[in-house]
Amino acid sequence: MESFVRNVRDLDAGNRQSLETILGRRLGDDQQVMIRVVTPVEPVVAEHGTLSDLIGAWKTDHVPTDDEIERILEEERIRKHA
Repeated sequence: MESFVRNVRDLDAGNRQSLETILGRRLGDDQQVMIRVVTPVEPVVAEHGTLSDLIGAWKTDHVPTDDEIERILEEERIRKHA
């Protein structure tokens, strides 16, 4: 597993906007973003089904777990390469 940490103030406008869209909220200049890259041994179908479903859930009261996010992203990666 790899982790990447970036200061929000150092992100270019396009990357910052993309992250804010995914998170469903604005990021403050004093915040950091950490991204973990994992490769699960066995992909699992997530409860929400697709990345767009998960993004929609983030814009509601649902707070996804780290495992849920990882499963969704892996499913999306596999779908795009199928």
